Amino acid sequence: MKLYLIRHGESYSNTGGTVMSYTDMPLTEKGKEQACRAGRALRDALRTEAPLYAFCSDLSRTQQTAAAFLEQIDRRPEPVITADLTEMNLGDMEGMTWPKRMETFPDIKTDTGLSEAVVPGGESFQDVKKRCLRFARERLAVLEEDAVVLVFSHGLTLRVLVNTLLGRPDKDVNRLNWMENTAITEIQYCAETGCGECLRLNDYDHLGELGAGDYAEWGIFCTEPY
Repeated sequence: MKLYLIRHGESYSNTGGTVMSYTDMPLTEKGKEQACRAGRALRDALRTEAPLYAFCSDLSRTQQTAAAFLEQIDRRPEPVITADLTEMNLGDMEGMTWPKRMETFPDIKTDTGLSEAVVPGGESFQDVKKRCLRFARERLAVLEEDAVVLVFSHGLTLRVLVNTLLGRPDKDVNRLNWMENTAITEIQYCAETGCGECLRLNDYDHLGELGAGDYAEWGIFCTEPY
């Protein structure tokens, strides 16, 4: 089956200067337009007779992204909402400014050390991996072999999901850079073997001037190929 993994558009959780994971914040106007552009970018690829499905996390920023995206394509499957795709719960970090978070939890590295991350009051990498495995086994495994699947989720969870679907060792997730808002990752996935092939990763060419101008500063932390 073909999977398109899509991070949510820019939300107020991205613009407030504080750590946000489970806090339910809506999209900005820019985020809504980013989602529309992602939909238009995949419109031709989704003109297929294959069964089409959509899955979405239980937070409003992904649901709004899915709604705006689906308005741009010919077929509009009703998104299935699942908490398995929600963002990694950042527990005691939630609501902290980024400098305060770095001062208080300097040893928790959600970029280069995600595979070892355990957040007080929140989730660990292994917790999120379990959710991703459950999503694959309970949601993807029951679909047709030729299905096309849209998955709307979040920055941390998508990194774990990509690594899990590709059957990579846990430590490899530490080489996955942050995904841009509405970036598209395309995976050819075999539910029978539980393993996939990455066809494109973190593709945000559709954003143009709507991309984050400082993405290279916050988004790229690893130059080693994934």
